[in-house]
Amino acid sequence: TSTKVMMSVQIDENGIINNKLRVILTGYNAQNRRTTIKENNEEDYLEMFNANNKTLNNYSVKGDDFKNNQLVETLDFTMNNGLSNSIELELFYLEKYVNNPFKLKSRFYPVNFGHPFSYNYRANILLPNNYKINFLPESKAYSLPNDGGKLLLNCKSIGNKIIVIFQFQLDKVEYTNEEYFALKEFFNQIVKAQSTIITIEKK
Repeated sequence: TSTKVMMSVQIDENGIINNKLRVILTGYNAQNRRTTIKENNEEDYLEMFNANNKTLNNYSVKGDDFKNNQLVETLDFTMNNGLSNSIELELFYLEKYVNNPFKLKSRFYPVNFGHPFSYNYRANILLPNNYKINFLPESKAYSLPNDGGKLLLNCKSIGNKIIVIFQFQLDKVEYTNEEYFALKEFFNQIVKAQSTIITIEKK
């Protein structure tokens, strides 16, 4: 079971943000997404891409038949920053942990995910010549004990391009109650990474 997200962001000199998002799901992740798509009409499902300052220009989905292993969603949307001299770039949309699913202070039984899974995200952000980076998050890495999984966030700038790579994987199906607190912190790190905001401003 895997999730792969590719994000391409291009900002023009007037602060208009052009986003191209491609999400590839396999296994149980694909099955869960198909169910979500089937149970909601397209307008409700894509509401977040037509809210606030966002405008959805194009959406397509392939492999939404339950016979397929892979599901691919492609979105093209723009964001208008108005007259502000500063822009906050949100990086994560469809595949995002807003809250940590593990909230218990103690646990006396194992955590069973049913399957191992992996998540790979890459964003390429192209800045215009009249903007500069104001805030770029620090890179981080985190590993679970007993080879249970790992997490990596890498943010770097090269010229007028920003590259963000975020990866995590859970390599075991079941985690013991002794491993619970490490797993809880692992998901804390995922939530923090996926709430990452990059700030740029006019020169």
